[in-house]
Amino acid sequence: KSLELTNTLIEFGEINLAENGNLVFKIIRDSEFESIFKSLKSKFRHVYQYQFPKSSQTYVIAKGFKRNELEMRTLVEKYNLIKKDDEVLIYAEDEIEGWEKVALKKSKNVKSISKKEKLATTEKSKMILFKAQYRFEDDDSIINHLKKDGNMIIKHSSYRDYDSMWKHNITKSDPIFKEIESKFKSVKLESFKIHQYGYYSYPFEKTETEYFEDYIIGIGYLGE
Repeated sequence: KSLELTNTLIEFGEINLAENGNLVFKIIRDSEFESIFKSLKSKFRHVYQYQFPKSSQTYVIAKGFKRNELEMRTLVEKYNLIKKDDEVLIYAEDEIEGWEKVALKKSKNVKSISKKEKLATTEKSKMILFKAQYRFEDDDSIINHLKKDGNMIIKHSSYRDYDSMWKHNITKSDPIFKEIESKFKSVKLESFKIHQYGYYSYPFEKTETEYFEDYIIGIGYLGE
């Protein structure tokens, strides 16, 4: 029972925690504790435990949730996007730490660049990890740094309000997706739910809003 509740809590945390979020819970220490603790250490930057004297009750404190890293690892492994020693270019200043860890496990040829450097560089890579800050069209020159048959991931944070027309997310019918689709052999769309909450607004109507991380994955760049 304790193991089932703990796993449910961890799954809930993975959905609702933002990057660098924290999780605290109490668990009855048993034979499964070490495997749970090890799993948490792969998902959080720091994990601590405190056991009360003469008690099987243990507090677990997990700090610094690695959402960016976990999402990127899932996509890279699912679609086999980075081959050994591929050139990897990362353009996403606030995501670099987590994305670099994923890329460096596949290749030693990884470079991260800022927006200013992106405009100046002439390097071409087999893999690009890119975060669209607002609209992809504002930064579409990034694709010029991709080699033929290369792969690309574009991240775009979104929200969806189902009680109104207030939506801001990528779909397969979106012009951004269609544009990428025309330049790659195959294009995938993946979404990770971050959290959902309800709130009351005037005149006291409840609104449900969901937040997601949307990813467009372009596989096999056709080149110019």
